[in-house]
Amino acid sequence: MAPASIWLTLENLKKKSGNSIRSRPNTNGSKNYVAVVCSPEVRERICEEYSLTDDQYYQLLAKFNMTNKDARYDLTAEEWITVLRNFCSAT
Repeated sequence: MAPASIWLTLENLKKKSGNSIRSRPNTNGSKNYVAVVCSPEVRERICEEYSLTDDQYYQLLAKFNMTNKDARYDLTAEEWITVLRNFCSAT
């Protein structure tokens, strides 16, 4: 994914969530996680980058959730995208 595309996706997430993606949320810490994994833009980019079907993406996301069930939910949307992309690269 081109760096500009990542920032456009992050800007869209920021607009949808109403939060700054660069600041750490102090309430409802899972909000950024949910915004990232439910984002059609993120799903489409990851599917394109890793040649995944939607079904494969959701299977990978289920595996990601099981592997990261004790994750820190204070991550920003940008950090969650990085963690998800790293997981996809390693899988």
